Amino acid sequence: MALQEIEYGSICTSSILNDNFDYLDDRITSVGTSITTLQSNMQSINSTLNSAINSLDTDLSGDIDDLEDDLSDLSDQVGALETQVSGISFAPDYSKGVSVSIPYTVTSSGWMYLTVDGYDWEHPAYVNNKQVGVSCGYSGGKAVRNGVMFMVSKNDVVSGYISTAIFYPMKGA
Repeated sequence: MALQEIEYGSICTSSILNDNFDYLDDRITSVGTSITTLQSNMQSINSTLNSAINSLDTDLSGDIDDLEDDLSDLSDQVGALETQVSGISFAPDYSKGVSVSIPYTVTSSGWMYLTVDGYDWEHPAYVNNKQVGVSCGYSGGKAVRNGVMFMVSKNDVVSGYISTAIFYPMKGA
């Protein structure tokens, strides 16, 4: 069935009018059914997306809570490590620094401060025969004093061409 054109101002039969109304009624019903189907599909998609988002929120929320807990625990542990390990701080105890001769066998964990004087260009510092730092001793034709400081452990052997060596134990050691 198709819509029949009625010329403006003409008289048409009720049969043509009824057919046109039936045709328009069918088309409106068809469009309504299509809209209802689209709405149903949109609701289904919306429901699926909401379920996926809620699932992700739940998963991520749990993961974020776990990560925050882990970060808090790690922060506490790092804070404790920064402050001390077994009652001994990593910080040097400057009040207990002692001048030592090189080579020097370390008596407890701590820090070594080494300087070099003179015109020679570089003077490596060694711990257990492994180079750990370089102190430069020459700049623009003038002798300079440069220092390096590094952590050492008990029984480490510090050596090198060094002018000044000071051992600082760790606080609390």
